[in-house]
Amino acid sequence: MKKLLSTVFLISILAITMFPLAVSADDNKCTMNKTVTVGDLTCTAGEPYNIDDPENGVCCVLNSLYNISDWIFVLLVALAGIFIVLGAMQIIMAGGDSAKVTTGRNYIMYAAIGLLVGFLAKAIPSLVVMVIK
Repeated sequence: MKKLLSTVFLISILAITMFPLAVSADDNKCTMNKTVTVGDLTCTAGEPYNIDDPENGVCCVLNSLYNISDWIFVLLVALAGIFIVLGAMQIIMAGGDSAKVTTGRNYIMYAAIGLLVGFLAKAIPSLVVMVIK
């Protein structure tokens, strides 16, 4: 369990450190995946934006933030699904052993915590937009 959590933590750190590279890719241009409005600035989906322009740089950073939070959400939902199945199998195959039932319940609890963290990851870009406004 500790190895899995440390692996997820290291993947998260890798994603955070790759953030500047993701922003600066593609010849100083980025293409928005979602339409975002920050104050007077509207970043329209599908349009390329130049990173060197400060206003457009905000669009590119927000786009990268949305992409990273989407990947984290997908990863955590997949891991939560695996933990729920493992926990259910542990409980079903416990055969009256209370230690195995407790282990299965813990797996399901970890899955619920992972889902909560995944939903919070989806909320981070919206919070950033609210702070920037």
